[in-house]
Amino acid sequence: LGFGVRPDLPFAFLLNYLRALAAPAALASTAYTLLVESFDVDLAGRYLPHVIAAGCIYAASLVTEIPLDPPSWHQVISVSRADLEDVAATLVALLEQAAARLPPKPAPITEAEVEAAKEEDEKKSREFRLWLRATK
Repeated sequence: LGFGVRPDLPFAFLLNYLRALAAPAALASTAYTLLVESFDVDLAGRYLPHVIAAGCIYAASLVTEIPLDPPSWHQVISVSRADLEDVAATLVALLEQAAARLPPKPAPITEAEVEAAKEEDEKKSREFRLWLRATK
């Protein structure tokens, strides 16, 4: 049949917008990660690629707490605030679902536990050296 299906992807839009905003590396990295993760949900079926890219930047700004300057940057690229917020809400919900599947953080290690582990390592090291001398 020879269908020519070549979808526009939001990656180029994302990079151009980040460059235009002079976004810090932390914001850019988070936005790119969110864009990759956005393919796990139905955003590509609901929004145009440039809207998804802008939504990822907006969500990254919320997650990293790095403000975007100017605050009305999305109007320049013809993306409504409602679309930004919907894309961001979808991505934040995706992050929350992923966080819920993570195992709980282990308890912090105390200084006493560190010292005990060091002593155990030193004891095993001494025993090994003694064994090594005895086998020579």
